[in-house]
Amino acid sequence: GPVVASDWHEVASRRPDRSHDGPAVSPEQCSLLPVPPAAEAARDGSCRRRFASAAAALVPRRVARVCATPGFVLTVIAATARFLAGLSIAFFLAKFMAAQFPTRADDFSIGNAVIVAACGTTSALGGGAVGDALSRFGPMAQLWVPIVGGLVAAGAMAVTFLSPSFEASMGGLAVAYLFAEAWFGPTLAAVQTLVPLDHIGTATALFVAITTAGGSVAPAVLGAVWDSLDDKRDIRFALVAAVSGCYVIASAAFALVIARAKPVGSDAGSSAGR
Repeated sequence: GPVVASDWHEVASRRPDRSHDGPAVSPEQCSLLPVPPAAEAARDGSCRRRFASAAAALVPRRVARVCATPGFVLTVIAATARFLAGLSIAFFLAKFMAAQFPTRADDFSIGNAVIVAACGTTSALGGGAVGDALSRFGPMAQLWVPIVGGLVAAGAMAVTFLSPSFEASMGGLAVAYLFAEAWFGPTLAAVQTLVPLDHIGTATALFVAITTAGGSVAPAVLGAVWDSLDDKRDIRFALVAAVSGCYVIASAAFALVIARAKPVGSDAGSSAGR
């Protein structure tokens, strides 16, 4: 009959090249022997330990490889500056507008919703399309989208914060959204071009983690400034520095990426992990 697990110790003790009281076990039968539960557990535990050890050693190497890629760190700095500006707007634009134009709260709520939906969506989709068109001139050419968009948005947001007119302020906000939100698609595409193909997951994770964490600094600093002000309208100067200033810094960093980066994702694929 077939050899079962309960016969392991008896069967495994028989050598196939000698006679015993019982029938000999052929090498073919030995290969069909089930693995005892204790041995199987030990083997699985050993495999898990080897896998965990290999993964622990692999992650730092991949992170180091990504960070050493020319242009990646500059791209992360530029994107962090964009997140600093964006989160400053998200957390403090409504507060500022309520202080600057206290009788136009309803108008701002409606106008801001329309601007975000219409101009923001148009900008995001248009930025991706323009970035794709520019990529025929080189992988980094698409970064001209966030460079130009950031510079235009910097001026427009200065108008939003400094204008005494509600209509002019909202017009500046619309222009800013129409250009500013175009940055993300081309930037993420550039990140994936900068690193080897088999490091894209690590690079994307690092990009998102660092830029999101770094961008959260701005609301914390602006919150402290807001609490210290007697006239809340004076927050406009800090907002111009945080928003328009970060847009300009980001555009400069993206320009440095174009000048210094060497795209490797298209031809470095399988050799990167060795």
